[in-house]
Amino acid sequence: MTFKFRQFPFKSTLLVLVTSLCFSCSSESKGEDKQQKKQSEQKEQKPTLVNVPDGPYVEKFDNGEVRIQGNVLNGMRDGQWQAFYKSGQKHSENNYKNGLLHGKTTSWHPNGRIRYIGYYAYNFKKGTWIFFDENGENQTEETF
Repeated sequence: MTFKFRQFPFKSTLLVLVTSLCFSCSSESKGEDKQQKKQSEQKEQKPTLVNVPDGPYVEKFDNGEVRIQGNVLNGMRDGQWQAFYKSGQKHSENNYKNGLLHGKTTSWHPNGRIRYIGYYAYNFKKGTWIFFDENGENQTEETF
């Protein structure tokens, strides 16, 4: 007695299933990566300590222009801090509370147009952030 093996008419179906399984596994790992990233971002936020005396702080470029300025309280950034390009044009403005980014943040392109506007709550991005190109055109919005 001889057995004859039939050809699978579903070869293409089998190929699609195997391919789908491979992609779904890679999607799951990407999802896991995103989840791990989110969990690591939600770990306790620690303030950055500044090794300078309390009070106003100013750092300058070699050309004498202000590079960064703000206030230090209990060895931590506190209140509004500003950073500048070497040209003197404002680069960014951030607010701090107990050494953590907290409140509105704004960044500018070197040409003076806004790069982005967003908000922090104790070092976590919150709410809707709006990003602009160098021409001032609204490019994207991202919600946190």
